[in-house]
Amino acid sequence: MSRQVRRATLDDLAGVSKVARLTDQSGEGAGDDPRYSAHVLERGRLFVAEVEGSIVGYGATVRVDQVDMLTDLFIAPERQGQGIGKELLDAVWSGADDRMTLSSSHPSALPLYMRFGMAPLWPVLYLRGESTLAPPGYVVQDVDVPECALREQELTGIDRSKDYAYWAARPQSRLFVVRFASEVVAVGAVGGAGSTYGVSHLVAAAPQHSADSLLAVLSTLTGRLFLAIPGPHLGVARLVEQGWRLVDVDQFMATAANLVDPALVCPHSGLM
Repeated sequence: MSRQVRRATLDDLAGVSKVARLTDQSGEGAGDDPRYSAHVLERGRLFVAEVEGSIVGYGATVRVDQVDMLTDLFIAPERQGQGIGKELLDAVWSGADDRMTLSSSHPSALPLYMRFGMAPLWPVLYLRGESTLAPPGYVVQDVDVPECALREQELTGIDRSKDYAYWAARPQSRLFVVRFASEVVAVGAVGGAGSTYGVSHLVAAAPQHSADSLLAVLSTLTGRLFLAIPGPHLGVARLVEQGWRLVDVDQFMATAANLVDPALVCPHSGLM
């Protein structure tokens, strides 16, 4: 039986989509969304595993600052338990010093990532709820991709231009900055389709602005909303008080505890 792990090309996205559907990774922003897969392919490293010429798994990373973020690792059910996941991780993380990912509750995920030097550090909570009460003094201003990317780079030192271009093309997208006393204290994006509609990404300048900036953004939205938020984030308690409900949990894992400040960011579940 011939088996290989190799770099993906655009021609492989149909095979990636097939594996994504087999592993319940369907919908906008998942592996069977060709726009998402093309973004990861162009933005980072996307590898596929082939058996007898057919794609049976895929893995991908993107670099956030100097950290390699694992965005995807999925193996067709009939091929799980055969070491393909490890082979894909060896490929996508080749040469990476600092690594991070959001580990699902799949029983094999956490021990596999620990073998690659990562430790579980804090939970990422997936919440659903409705528009929140707006905190006084915080103003949400819509901006374009260059402005949003510039403001995030000013706050974090990280160039997220390509990610903001991707987030701007999501359904129902908006890019924004949040101001307090005329100063930019947060930046991010909203968007998504159906059950994924909500905050795509948000980063605050300081912990004292993180919860209020998030609630200010959510106060401008309508309908049933979705959000990924770290467990230590001060916004969690505020959202629970306003009736938001937990729908799922992942674990943030990394090779060092200081790679991401959970008090400042509401991450995109794959792109961080």
